[in-house]
Amino acid sequence: NRTINWTGPQYQNLSQVTNQIKPSSTVGLAINTTITGTNLDINISMGFANTTINSKLVVYIVEDDLFHTQANYSSNLYGGLSSIPNFEYDGVLRAVVSSNAWDVITVTGNQVQKNYKVAIPSNVSNICNAKVVAFLVDSNGRVLNVRESNTELNQTLELIK
Repeated sequence: NRTINWTGPQYQNLSQVTNQIKPSSTVGLAINTTITGTNLDINISMGFANTTINSKLVVYIVEDDLFHTQANYSSNLYGGLSSIPNFEYDGVLRAVVSSNAWDVITVTGNQVQKNYKVAIPSNVSNICNAKVVAFLVDSNGRVLNVRESNTELNQTLELIK
C-alpha cells in the first residue's frame, strides 16, 4: 500500500507482505485490453459496493521476462557472486498510463468504466510479455484493490462484498 517500511532482509520476512492481503474488497476490477496496430486499448471496469467512495485509479504497463546482469550486494544470495548474469526481471515499469500518476474516479452508480488508448511504449521489448496493472486507492492512499492482465485478454468484473 506504499505506506509501510518493510523489515529486512525482505526475502526472509514475506509474511509482512502477505499479511496485508485481504480476502475480499468492496471494490471490484476488470481489465480488458486490445492491441490495435501500435496502440493498446485499455478498458478498466470498476464495481463498487458503496457509491459514496472517493477513489483514484492508477494504471501501469509493466513487462516480464527481461534478462540482464544484476549487481549482488549480499554474500548470502546467489553464492555471493558480485554480479548475477542473465538475471530475470519481472514487473518492470514501462509506462504510467493514468494522468498525473492517477485519475480521480467519480462514482455515480455501482459500476464505472475508464478507457485509455495509448501507444505501445517504445521501451517494451516484447508486447507479449507486457501486462496492464490497475489499482484503486482511497483518498488516504490505501489500496482498495489491484489487478493485472496480460495484453489481449478480457477479464470478468470481480465479485464485490
